[in-house]
Amino acid sequence: MPAGAHPRPALHRERPRFKRLTAPTQRSVRPPKRLQAGQLLPLEQLERNPSTAVDPLREVYGGNWKEHGLRILGKLAESAFHGTLDQNGMKFDVYGVRHDAIGWYVKLTIDNVFDAKGAVTEQLFTISCHPLERPLRTNGGQVQP
Repeated sequence: MPAGAHPRPALHRERPRFKRLTAPTQRSVRPPKRLQAGQLLPLEQLERNPSTAVDPLREVYGGNWKEHGLRILGKLAESAFHGTLDQNGMKFDVYGVRHDAIGWYVKLTIDNVFDAKGAVTEQLFTISCHPLERPLRTNGGQVQP
């Protein structure tokens, strides 16, 4: 293992956190400013924000973004692991991989959500998937932008 790299931890399942999914696709959404606690709005009334998990893939690959995104995720392995971030009490695993001669930064988490039947299920969330801005050290060595 290279100096500075971290062993790949088991995916985090410390305490259940429940979320209501806001959209069937991965989009960052922001409710209007006057939304009151507990109030729900139809999806079409939510304001879309840029997503660091989808928009960069769309910019690079256009209509083929899903295919390339799945290929990038398919390259995640222990050798691509960089480390675990703790942000606002949530844990995120960070990976660096090369795909199509581009270094990619991938940040993931596993969380508990309610499925369509109301049962709790674990889901993998891709928080970020974008080209590297600077080199990233992984267990397999340094990944260049």
